[in-house]
Amino acid sequence: MPAAPITGILRRRLILDLGVGLGAGFAMANLFWYGYHMPRTNARDAFYVKLEAERAENKQAAGQSGPWAAVVMDEAIGARVLAGIEEASLEEILKAVRGKLTPASAVKQTHIPALDALAATSLRRSQSRTISLCGRAVPLLYEVIARLVSAPHFYTLLVLDLDARFDPTCLETEASNLEHVYVQRPAQSSPEHLRGLVAAAEAFMLYDDATRLSRGREWWGTVVMGGLAAGDLTAGWKGWARVDRAAVMGFALGTSAEEALAQRAMRERAVEGAGWAVSSAFGGFGFGGKDDMDV
Repeated sequence: MPAAPITGILRRRLILDLGVGLGAGFAMANLFWYGYHMPRTNARDAFYVKLEAERAENKQAAGQSGPWAAVVMDEAIGARVLAGIEEASLEEILKAVRGKLTPASAVKQTHIPALDALAATSLRRSQSRTISLCGRAVPLLYEVIARLVSAPHFYTLLVLDLDARFDPTCLETEASNLEHVYVQRPAQSSPEHLRGLVAAAEAFMLYDDATRLSRGREWWGTVVMGGLAAGDLTAGWKGWARVDRAAVMGFALGTSAEEALAQRAMRERAVEGAGWAVSSAFGGFGFGGKDDMDV
């Protein structure tokens, strides 16, 4: 099929497009030259001018004070250059990069700084957003929930209590805050059923009539007790953080049974005052004891 002849209108259109393309190319070249290349070139030239001036001063000082003055001046310049270099290990560099790539909000904040720090480390290591506890985790759950629903946070949350152990009266908070802790005890505990409940929890808290009282509060998330469902905070037989009673010094060597019985009350007070210890592969902390700092 023969090519269509280039008419006058088509010729003018081609010339116009060519002119526009060349104009855009020249504009981009000028932008690159004056906006990027020239400032960098000027900065480089200014640096070399300053460096040459310092070298000239060094030579002049060396001529007046002897050859050792030049060595001292060169050392001073080297010290100033090294002072601008920040020393850091590879682990510190990787931690800084990961901190920028992974936002801090990826894990729900419990507002217990020690626990939040462990959760952030767990996220970087395992990419899991769940704060999973094991051992005697119920006291720590009470501590977290009480802190979340109390001032100044005033969250609302849902507790899936699979083994019927959650007692709202153990929360150290005002009675008005207990109205914003919703507890469900599912009849089934299969993983599929639990995952469905966790997935539907947010819709329940936001739109169900039963939660109308808490519409003015921010929804925090889901706490799962007695299972490994993918909640925001779980307590079960498996978890990356373990909760135990804090260690208490044992009886002295050679203590008789009668002496141990006589010290029973004192030992019980010591155990209660020791509080709880959280341990993990990333570190640990204590809470609930007389000597523990605010967690």
